[in-house]
Amino acid sequence: MKNKIVSIIKYNVERNIRSKWFVILNILLLLITLIGVNFSTVSDIFKKDNIKFKEDTEIILCDEDNLIYDDLNNTLKDIDGIKLTKEAGNKEYTKENVEKNQIIVMVNKEGNSDIKAKVVSQEGVSSTYIDLIQNSLNNAKKTLYAKENNISIESLNEAFENVNIERQMLSIDNTDTDKKYTMQTIFNYLIFFILLMILSKIANDISQEKVTKSIEYVLTSISEKGYLIAKVLSINLTFILQLIFTVLYLILAFLINAILKIYFLMPNISLAQNVDMSGVTSIIDTNLVIYFTVAFIYLLLTIFILSIIQAILSSKTTNISDAGNATVILVTVNLVIYLLSTFLVTPLKSPTIFSYIISCVPIASMYFVPTMVLIGQANIIQVIIATLALVISCILLVKYGAKVFKNGVLDYKNIKEKEDLKQNTYDMQMQKIAKREYSKIGFVLGISVLIFVLLQLGLTYILQIFNLPIYNLFNGKISITNINTIIQIISFVISLVIPALIVFAYTEKSKEKKKVNIKSCIKYILICLPIVLGVQIVVGIVLEKLGLNYDILDKVNIYDDKSILGKILMFVEVALLPAIFEELYVRKAILNFTKKYGTVFAIISSSLLFSVIHFNLSQMLFAFIMGIILSIITLKSGSIIPSFTIHLLNNGYEALMLIFENNLNMIKVINGIYIILIVLGIICIIKEIIKSKGKIQIFKNIEVENNEEFKKVKKYRYIAYDYSFILAVIVCITLLISMQKILTIL
Repeated sequence: MKNKIVSIIKYNVERNIRSKWFVILNILLLLITLIGVNFSTVSDIFKKDNIKFKEDTEIILCDEDNLIYDDLNNTLKDIDGIKLTKEAGNKEYTKENVEKNQIIVMVNKEGNSDIKAKVVSQEGVSSTYIDLIQNSLNNAKKTLYAKENNISIESLNEAFENVNIERQMLSIDNTDTDKKYTMQTIFNYLIFFILLMILSKIANDISQEKVTKSIEYVLTSISEKGYLIAKVLSINLTFILQLIFTVLYLILAFLINAILKIYFLMPNISLAQNVDMSGVTSIIDTNLVIYFTVAFIYLLLTIFILSIIQAILSSKTTNISDAGNATVILVTVNLVIYLLSTFLVTPLKSPTIFSYIISCVPIASMYFVPTMVLIGQANIIQVIIATLALVISCILLVKYGAKVFKNGVLDYKNIKEKEDLKQNTYDMQMQKIAKREYSKIGFVLGISVLIFVLLQLGLTYILQIFNLPIYNLFNGKISITNINTIIQIISFVISLVIPALIVFAYTEKSKEKKKVNIKSCIKYILICLPIVLGVQIVVGIVLEKLGLNYDILDKVNIYDDKSILGKILMFVEVALLPAIFEELYVRKAILNFTKKYGTVFAIISSSLLFSVIHFNLSQMLFAFIMGIILSIITLKSGSIIPSFTIHLLNNGYEALMLIFENNLNMIKVINGIYIILIVLGIICIIKEIIKSKGKIQIFKNIEVENNEEFKKVKKYRYIAYDYSFILAVIVCITLLISMQKILTIL
């Protein structure tokens, strides 16, 4: 049962993500984000290069008494695209002698302290220019009034200033009221957007499945409870992926914005002078993190409840239109609850008993509890009761709602039968199978890489809030540098484990477990060490010729803590963890997932991925070749032990050189050990050449999965048909360009 639920979830998520409407929506979102974030920067670039699309605006001022000229001139002198000209006021302005880019301002003094003004133009004038003119006129009028009544301008302005009121409310926490209102509003807008998308999708899917009777066949192999859970979870997971994509669009847009600024607006300026990371960490507020954590948990539980209710209501309808009306009802109910929460929960007054009672009611708790946490009005008993009520509601709805759902979807009254689909020819069927399967490769690779990038970029900054608490917990015995390293280690592990788990979910498990031959593993390790060293030397020479022979460890002194703990953490971060978790993700997950589509394809694709996730041109070439070597020995040995060991030895050597850079004896010992291993490897290579009589077969002893259908239609181009894969490529290229520019200006 569990495997069937997982299969349905995977199928539905994959189908939703790869649908044309999802792709169109995401292309629009990507374009809107890129334009919105980069519009001002592109405008600055055009200004910098003196690219003009229209004439400058000219204000012609007729001011014989010189009432506003000086004030207006001071205001406009720093504004691009506008100039001020003064003329005599005895000229008559008509349609024939006024240009489209000209604004005529006529100012005359009336009486002792009054001013008359007139604006003439060919067309409407921007409110920005009118406001500037109006401000100058107001200042001139104040000056005349002050002279007439023999008082100073300062005294006049002070007399008309608003009186500041300082408010102190003793019974409630009203600090940062505007900020809290803003966060509450943003969260609730997000809720309505999520509800509308998810509930509409559920209504549409259930209605279509009911009309086509496809659900009837599904319910013969799985319980109604399992199907209901699978359907709800798959749609919710789809939306979570949509949120991930949206965040990645923002990251991509800001990266492109940074690239444009560095290349066009400040190409010769040091990175240290322009990148201030304090601005990133300063936005991390502990209270906001707690608020969003509570809000996210309540949102997930409530969305699950509403999704089940929507599925039940949709099962009772006879067409898609009726299901849409049910969605409107649920959204309206949520809107009413939200409006009620805005009246009852506010940082300007203490909550009532009724507020606490209604905050424990499922669905309503999503609007009440997080907001009350944000403004400091929630208590632990209330949160526990509200959370338990949500969890219990989820369980009861699944248990008792499943039968109602089944009875509804199996009721086919007044539903028109759809015509049977015509059978396609065998070749067309194979083409569809190939397209679906190979685009599935793109989907899995794309999603895993996107989540890897998102976690890599986001986790480090999110976990920074624990810096000070950890430092205080150990009474300063662990330095801030080491705490930062620990946080980076945690981020690194999570960012590789989660993508690996996603790939594992789509990998067919082998029924036969191959026994690991330790002797063969040792042989492959020794054989590969001289090869890896030789590749490293050749690649180093090539990169030196290309001017790319640098590494981030040479550019940035990350490991400046020389304590024992600092050195241990350095070895763990540079050598041990990459060997374990990069091999887990690339060789254990990606290589196993792709090998059924062809051995060469699996080796090349996994090696490309291995090189890309380093995001560093100076490492990519060597990482790609090393990835090919490690993939081959993984397939030959049937284990990641050899690739893990080689990876550890390669990275470990660099780490040990840095750790013992001032200890010549240890460096001699380390070099001696590595030389012995290299010599043993060369002996093994010679032995293998003699044994095989000079015929070295790279792919010998590699088990290839028998998949005759895919051998006939190797349409690898279909991988690029998946939107997730294309987005992952764009994000990786952008990150690579950003990292390359950073390394070149450091």
